[in-house]
Amino acid sequence: MSDFARTQTDLLELDIDTCTLTYGVLPCTASGAAGSECYNTFGTCQDQANFDMGTKSIKFCSRGAPIPLSEPGIIPSLMSVRAAATEIDLEKGLSRRRGADITLMDSAEEDHLLDSYAATRSQKAIGSFWRRLLARNSNTSGRPARLRRAFFTNGWDNAEFTDENYIIEAISGPDDNGQVRIELKDLITLADRRQVPEPKDGRLAAALTETGLSATLQTGQGADYAATGYITIGREVIEYTSNSSDVLSWPDTGHRGAFGTEAAEHDIDDAVAQARVWTNTPITTVMQNILTESGIDAGDIDTAGFADEEATWLGPSYNVTACIPKPEDSDKLLADLTRIVRGVLWWSPTDNKVRFKVFAPPVPGPAVPLLTDDAHIIAESTKIARQDKLRTTVRATFYGLRSATENRSESANYNLTAIYIDTVAESPNEYGDRRNFESFNRWWTADNRVAAVSEVTRSALYYRDAPVEIDLAVSAKDASLQEADIVDIETGLYTDTEGRPLRLRSIIIRRDQRGDQIRLKCRGTNFAERVAFIAPDTAGDYPSDPEYAHIAADANGFSDGTKPYVIF
Repeated sequence: MSDFARTQTDLLELDIDTCTLTYGVLPCTASGAAGSECYNTFGTCQDQANFDMGTKSIKFCSRGAPIPLSEPGIIPSLMSVRAAATEIDLEKGLSRRRGADITLMDSAEEDHLLDSYAATRSQKAIGSFWRRLLARNSNTSGRPARLRRAFFTNGWDNAEFTDENYIIEAISGPDDNGQVRIELKDLITLADRRQVPEPKDGRLAAALTETGLSATLQTGQGADYAATGYITIGREVIEYTSNSSDVLSWPDTGHRGAFGTEAAEHDIDDAVAQARVWTNTPITTVMQNILTESGIDAGDIDTAGFADEEATWLGPSYNVTACIPKPEDSDKLLADLTRIVRGVLWWSPTDNKVRFKVFAPPVPGPAVPLLTDDAHIIAESTKIARQDKLRTTVRATFYGLRSATENRSESANYNLTAIYIDTVAESPNEYGDRRNFESFNRWWTADNRVAAVSEVTRSALYYRDAPVEIDLAVSAKDASLQEADIVDIETGLYTDTEGRPLRLRSIIIRRDQRGDQIRLKCRGTNFAERVAFIAPDTAGDYPSDPEYAHIAADANGFSDGTKPYVIF
């Protein structure tokens, strides 16, 4: 094969539903004449009771791409790809969704890719490829898709592709110009569409008294509820221990009025919701439960990374005891959980995993990468903005929910408060104003007092001054930098009082690769102080193992003049 110039090639793979059975061959009982077969899709199936769903991958590549003979079936109709990068939102916890808009050109294609029985048709299919595909597959939304991207220098090479996994959000067209637009979203989008707990349509078949020990559902509805668990009727949460023949029951009245609710009478036809409860559960486990219950496969979650963050930064003081009495949007629950631990949750296009990270200093180990004007940052690519709107002087968190079914946005429904007031920042010589931030934490009880105090204290220290954001570009040699990595930035646009470049420890909140150039959006942290970690028994005396904490003999610092450590 002759050499090709270095060109970018995009390969789009769509997984559409297809029946794995052969028409008219048992267990398929369809019996139409030759030429009247289905198209192996549910919408055209003539024996839907036996439809056996599998997937068929249809591939499209950039027009003019060097498709080798070893890759049959790829349609060179892909015209453009506009990718929207993931952006980590440190304030909301849940990232802004990654996505891609794909434009393809429709054309008149042979039907052999979509029709397993094309040879038996008495008349050849007419029209265009996409019109036939969408007529036969109306249920493409939510199905898997992969965007594979590569720069080829010597022809097609599968090893050169980097893969990004998505789901299909929508397909529109073909328009009058024959163009088809496909909108892709990352897998966390599934959480935007689902609720936890899963909605149920059960209703009472008989009235329930204030002291009753069972709830009878209408005929056939009991099978839709868990064997044991919690239900919500009106404003009351009830724990049941048995589910038999549409009757949910419990041994005594102590199971009534759970999670601060009150036992009450309930009428025939009152709605019965399945509640979702966690008891002293690690907070990262709760996050993963919500993700999987929203339709995200456990294999698409960075479970090892969740475990590392749990072990390093969280632990039992962050465990969750909480009740979700009725279905709520999964994405809002996830955002709530990540926010209260000062964490971020996002879809990594590099790992093709849902990842989680606590907004915290880097652990002892490899040196933090340093990006400088001279060695890394592309000239005239840097922009700096100070986010004054985020600055606060008072941080308060209300926790210890009184009732799981009352207003969770009212301070009166909470027993406890953690508050931090920065009177120095409010003084006339500093900012001379007061900026309040209140949050309501349904997930924590009195057992989480240490976590609540830690959360408001760390947040108050971080938001005391306006956070700094830096946009810059680096070349492909720094392609290993990823979202949520901690980096040091040294640029002439950010200086100390004497005009010298001031090193800013930052977290990457957006990474957007455009050809050989990578644009990074970084948020400054307050981790540049001498942050350290409690040392293990194997650590050496000062000044060896400098990443770990040592006790200074003098309050002003160590004998070599360095500042004391901040214990995070």
